[in-house]
Amino acid sequence: MKTRNGFVSNSSSSSFIVRDINYFRLKKETRLNKSTISKLIKRGFKETWVDHPSRLLEIERSEDTWKPILDADGNIAGRNFGLFVSCNQNEQIEFLVKEQISFIASIHYGHTTYAYHKGDDHIMYFENFGQQVETYYCTDCYEYIMKSMGSDSPYGKLMLRDILIPKDLKTVLAKIRKNKEKKKNENKKRVRK
Repeated sequence: MKTRNGFVSNSSSSSFIVRDINYFRLKKETRLNKSTISKLIKRGFKETWVDHPSRLLEIERSEDTWKPILDADGNIAGRNFGLFVSCNQNEQIEFLVKEQISFIASIHYGHTTYAYHKGDDHIMYFENFGQQVETYYCTDCYEYIMKSMGSDSPYGKLMLRDILIPKDLKTVLAKIRKNKEKKKNENKKRVRK
């Protein structure tokens, strides 16, 4: 049996953003193919203009949240895919990693940010101490808050080998190697031209 040691509690509010069309770029290119978009929608992800997961936590119930940004002609000018979950964030993380979909997530009421980039063998995490203080601050718990921020680093890596079962890890690492080889071959072709 594989022991997972990287994820936080699985009973908290978390939100995920998978970025697609950057509103601030002049050239509007989609980062996601149709197959990936279809998989995200099947998992409950919705189109959104929001590009920060912590922002999604604040406004997820607003109908306007779940719309892309349109230009004057009605074309999509900016779009991401978002998901808010009140539990089972681990399942969403595993899905995104297995499918090699880059994401950024606000985990456990915004206390931690996870960032995963397609092709990486790890998920970066960043502790958001300010958010934790806002949530738990009271006169009686000041010492606890200061102690919890102690000497631990506020960021680090969760290695995929530590959080995926061996069969899934093998598949994901094979995809990573295949993508790296593909990029290497593409670069060689460009150099020859």
